[in-house]
Amino acid sequence: MFKFFIFLILSPLLFAQSISPVNATVELNKPFILKSSKNLFDNSLFYTHEPLLKCQPALSAVYKVEAADKLKVLPKKLLQSNTKYQCDYKNESFTFTTAPLTVNEALYFKNEKILRLSFNDEIDNATIKKGINLKKLEHLKATKLQYKIIAQDKHNIVLQVVEKVGDSKVLLFIDKNLKTKHLSTLSKAYEKTFNKHDAKVKLDSNKKKLTIKDQPRMVALENGKFALRIFLEDNLNGKSNKFIKIKGIQNLQVSNYQYMGYYEREKFGVNSSYYYHDVTSDEFKANTSYNITLKKGLKLYSRELKDDLSYKLKTPNRAKAILFDKEKHYISSYGELSFSSVNVEDATLVVERILDDNLRYFINFSNANKYNVDAYTKEVFTKKLTLHGKNNQIARQKFKLSDLSSKALTTGIYKVSLHYETSDGEKTTEHLSSKVLFISDLGLSVNLSKTQAFVNVLSLSTMKPIKNAEVLIYGKNNALLGTAQTNADGVAIVNNPKLLKRNPKALVVKSKNDKNFLLLNESISSPMPSSILKEKERFKAHIYFQSNILRPAAKLNALITVKDKDFISASKLPVKLILRNPKNDISHQKVYHTDEYGLIDFNYQFSNSDKLGNYHLYVKLGDNVLAKKKLKVEAFM
Repeated sequence: MFKFFIFLILSPLLFAQSISPVNATVELNKPFILKSSKNLFDNSLFYTHEPLLKCQPALSAVYKVEAADKLKVLPKKLLQSNTKYQCDYKNESFTFTTAPLTVNEALYFKNEKILRLSFNDEIDNATIKKGINLKKLEHLKATKLQYKIIAQDKHNIVLQVVEKVGDSKVLLFIDKNLKTKHLSTLSKAYEKTFNKHDAKVKLDSNKKKLTIKDQPRMVALENGKFALRIFLEDNLNGKSNKFIKIKGIQNLQVSNYQYMGYYEREKFGVNSSYYYHDVTSDEFKANTSYNITLKKGLKLYSRELKDDLSYKLKTPNRAKAILFDKEKHYISSYGELSFSSVNVEDATLVVERILDDNLRYFINFSNANKYNVDAYTKEVFTKKLTLHGKNNQIARQKFKLSDLSSKALTTGIYKVSLHYETSDGEKTTEHLSSKVLFISDLGLSVNLSKTQAFVNVLSLSTMKPIKNAEVLIYGKNNALLGTAQTNADGVAIVNNPKLLKRNPKALVVKSKNDKNFLLLNESISSPMPSSILKEKERFKAHIYFQSNILRPAAKLNALITVKDKDFISASKLPVKLILRNPKNDISHQKVYHTDEYGLIDFNYQFSNSDKLGNYHLYVKLGDNVLAKKKLKVEAFM
């Protein structure tokens, strides 16, 4: 009986795993440690990509043998959640269990009605709609919300609610119907509420009462939109949009403060305020009344609202406006010019064009700056236009310049202006909206080297190469640096042994019926001409301070490493170390030689007479600066 009892005590020890993880649960995407009670691991391996462990499910990992009894596993692929892995190593069997499926993060963005979910494992797409539920909580009633999946990767899902939510609470509920690609589920349902009503506002007793003396107004902006304009004695502080509520409006933005001069105060009948903030939203409609509440807690620098203020304000008609796209200055000669108009019935179109003889001057001396175009243009034609659009709706207008002109319009650089009037019943105001257009059907690209320009020309409308086009490259002061003609593939090669040294500024290409240009001041994914010419320094240094901040009269200790472009240590190399004080005067200067490992152990003793502030240590080889680093000398507690 006694022997049997001893066997029962020892049996768990006899069958215990000789290999086991340090942590009871293994994370899915992090390295983990295995310990061996028998010193099984071959510590001569160190790192290895060999499959040391044979596991089910399969384990793809890099292994680091840290000791005979310690193996670090670095997974190359995400482990499966809530899974028991059964493994073998040199005839020793063991198991480990991975962490359960969890929600790492759940964020709700009220303005966009977007929910971003992050998980520790890869979710099966087919189970998202089954396992993720959203509800709107309003007046003790829960209503299911419809959503769409707008983005997804291995760990993240982005959902967007397609219904109106407003200020209502949003409940997220994830149950076991949500599964990973390996059928793991949450150990328990996940629940979280968003858009909770703000907690009771705690007022600041140190701030005086804010009195709004000039009533807010709904105004029509020049861009065709509306704003709630709040007039104040000073600018708003903090997250002011939390304290501005407009019934029926979900998304609103509060502008920076603007100063009002005499005429603006007269226009709005404002007596006590000199600043205003505009509260804008794309949801505002014309001729619509809105219930607006400025909540207590709305702050200026020294004042805050102590009580809610409520207003009922109505939007006017949209302001008359003609709006060009700010971007899209380049269009094909076969393309259309587009703009938006609001409540404008008639406008006068004026078209100007840069003269051919002025094109090179505009490119080289004005850098094709659209704001300098007036000095180089001549009026081509003018025409009265009737614009069609419904009242208070933003209408999109499109036309081709060639359709409006009785003259044949060539390609080139045009300034298009639209003149229109507005009237408030008492006076008429003139308005001008204009845009500079670069019109051509030639698409250009160029690759520059020290002695050569490789130019490619194609048609933007057909995407076919342009043959026999004349290519000209101009440099500083309009100097012609080279010419060539495109071949059947639309390619031209301009040769000049000193091309980059002569500072090429612009490329001009002329075909039989078209002309276009390309400034050479901005490259795409390649070095600028100036950097191509620059001789690359063979060596590079790094400065490592023992401390980046020192007290007065302290000792500066620094380690400097010098390596060549192949990252090989530069031994026995003479470099100059220069320490400059806050006034840029030299405090220390000396030539040092690197040791056999490319290192310099640098020390400098500051004195009490040295200035406080920012010092800079330079490592120089000849005239080239190999490294520079800032150091602070401060009298701190």
